[in-house]
Parts: sequence; structure tokens; C-alpha cells
Amino acid sequence: MNLTKGKVQYYTSLATLHEAGVPVLKALRHRHAPPFARLGEELAAAIETRGCALSELLPEHPEVFSPLEVRLTRVGERTGRLPAIYRSLAEWFGFMLELRGRLVSGLVYPLFLYHFAGLILPAIGLLTGRASGALTLLKMGLWAAAPYVLTALGLAAGRSLNASGALDRLWLALPFVNRLVRKLNYARFFHAYSLAVEAGIAVPEAARLAAGVCPNQALRGQLEEVAAEVESARCSFTEAFRRIMPAFDSNSMAGQLIDTGEETGRADDMARHIAKVYRAESFQALDLIAHLLPKVIYVIIMLAIAWQIIGFWTNLYSPAFEE
Repeated sequence: MNLTKGKVQYYTSLATLHEAGVPVLKALRHRHAPPFARLGEELAAAIETRGCALSELLPEHPEVFSPLEVRLTRVGERTGRLPAIYRSLAEWFGFMLELRGRLVSGLVYPLFLYHFAGLILPAIGLLTGRASGALTLLKMGLWAAAPYVLTALGLAAGRSLNASGALDRLWLALPFVNRLVRKLNYARFFHAYSLAVEAGIAVPEAARLAAGVCPNQALRGQLEEVAAEVESARCSFTEAFRRIMPAFDSNSMAGQLIDTGEETGRADDMARHIAKVYRAESFQALDLIAHLLPKVIYVIIMLAIAWQIIGFWTNLYSPAFEE
């Protein structure tokens, strides 16, 4: 099972069990989905033998539990609000699952068209006599493998380039991509920030924790600077965040909500609304891409078919013209 989907079920189950009055150890040993069934048993055994709190054990499993989960769990233990914290974490990972699903679903149909073209175009060459059967099969195989090979090479190159954050800075320099990357990262940031503030974590620490969930290193660094400025009491969160906002966002609905967030005294609610605004705007952009990409592929397929037909008739009639 996907780890993010497993976390949605895990935290929802823990919240329900805690609300029902089930003891912590029994809740951890509940029949959770993998890998949480094994982890729950290990955590429960460690609590019994070492007599420590759950939040003290979570950092020992960094491959599963993020700093945000550790910090929120610690706050829940101190305040007695673990069920609410678990509900918030389930909501957070549900949001991440929805975001990932939207990205994947937007690529399914374009990818289908691409593979369809990979069958049709080489077949036309075979039918028109411009390619042999072996060459046609080779073209089909190369066409089918190309996006996955290029993706693997791109990810490998991206990891090496992004060691210094160069690739992330490049995304922010591209006009349309810049807006999409910012909105996706800001949606994550404000959702996590609202959870942290709602749990009672101080604004600087909440901003620092939320910055850690942003995949873009360049934006993560900017948001960590926001947390540092607020922590040093040089300005409020709103003023610090305003400084890193691009011009196209300053007059948006999100920008207006940021201005009124601290004035109302409900920074957590306002951050949640801002996250929804950025999520809706990023989903609109992804839907637009998913709508336009198939049309671009249609045009490329039609042009390729036309080129092959023209080549076929040219080869057919060129000897006659030479005579």
C-alpha cells in the first residue's frame, strides 16, 4: 500500500480509537495496514520496556514519520488533544494524496494518446512500404520506452543538479511553471502551518515545520527565512511572508487573506483558507494542462501522419517526374 494512503488510514484509526477511550498501547497494536501493524507493535513494546512517550520514539523511524508528525504528536501528548491531532494529520495526508492523485490523473489520458501514436505512426510506415516489419517493431519499442527512460534520466540528473537547488531555482524562473510551482508549494505550506498553529505551536516554529514540507528547495529556504524573521521579532508573519510573495500574488485572494489573517486572531483558520485558495488555483492550472496536452498530442499525431503520407506519395511519383 502507498505510504501516504496508509497514513490516512493509520491516523484516522488512531483518532477513532482514542476518542473511544482505547488505551495508547492497545490502539498501537490495533490491526493497522502495513507497515503500521509492525511499527505499532514495535512502538508499543518500546513504550512498555523503556517507559517513554510515543513522540520520543517516532524520530527513531525517520523513513516513516516526518518532523511535522513528531512535533504535532508531542504537542498532542502535552495538551491532551491527541485525537484532534491525529484527525488533523489524517486530513493533511488526505490532502497530499488528493494532490498526488490530481497530478497523476492529469497525465493518464495524454500518456494513453502517446502510446496510441507509438502504435499508429510506425504501422503507417509498414503499410506504405517505407519500413520493414523488424524496423517497425523496433520503432514501437523505442517509442514506448522513451518517456520512461527520459523520466529516469531526468530524475537522476535532477537529483545531481538539485543538490545545490539549481533545478528548483530554474523552475521558479520559468513564467508559467513559476506560478504553478509556487501555488503547489504554498498550498502544502499553509495547510501544514494551519495544523501546527491550531495545535498550539508558536508561529516561528510552525512556519519552520511547514517550510519543511515544501519540495522546492528555493521556496523552502525563503519560507525558513520568514520563520527566522518572525522569531527574531523583526516583523509579523504577514509582513515577512509579504516580502517573498511574487507580484502576481500580491493582489490575489490569497494575498488579501494573508493581510487579514493576524488581525482577526484566527491565524489557523485563515491559513487553512489560504491553503484551499492555493490548492484550487493549482488544480485549475493542472486541469488546464490536462485539457491542452491531449490537443497538442493530437496535432503532433496529425502532422506526423500527414508527413508520412506526403513522403509516400512523393516516393511513388518522383520516378515519373524524373522521366
